[in-house]
Amino acid sequence: MATGDWILFLGADDRLASPDVIARAGIVLAQALPGHRVVYGQVDLVGANGEVVGNLHRPWSPPEFYGCRYNLPHQAVFHHRSLFTEFGPFDTSLKIAAAFDFLLRALAHSEPLFMPGLTVTRMQIGGLSNNRLNAPALVWEELRLYRRHVGSVPWLHLWWLAKAWVKYALCRIGGDRLALNTTNLYRKLMRGEGPLRY
Repeated sequence: MATGDWILFLGADDRLASPDVIARAGIVLAQALPGHRVVYGQVDLVGANGEVVGNLHRPWSPPEFYGCRYNLPHQAVFHHRSLFTEFGPFDTSLKIAAAFDFLLRALAHSEPLFMPGLTVTRMQIGGLSNNRLNAPALVWEELRLYRRHVGSVPWLHLWWLAKAWVKYALCRIGGDRLALNTTNLYRKLMRGEGPLRY
């Protein structure tokens, strides 16, 4: 039903990062065709108190994207309307990873255009895709994406599935705080990374 040339999907807990973001993005979108029909910026992750706790801003990485290991921050993705005519709608049997599946189809033979420095949306932490209770369901859907777009499932993804079930169990036993504290301990011991704050 969209009548515009470009489509941006905002979820129930997403909002535009600033009043002028569409105007700023429009300058890039006006020059994107014909080379790019997917254009994306950055997403601020916002905690329950409204504080920005992180940012999704990774530049395009073809090996990771086509290997189903990294998705574009879909809350900041502008899709040209022609993509839906050519590649069809979202696969609604995927409740969490439908946007990833669509982008894998739409970008099978092309690349997106990244708008560095432009934060398009602010996303509230705790939605469907990053709720720890949904972690196993998300990994199962990602396994479907591997089979559909890559053809095989790497052993590493089975490790992710095991971790997802551990997060789920910890959240059921001790709530989100226990799951977060355990995740932070794992990040510190195994990767030397700083804590997640949400």
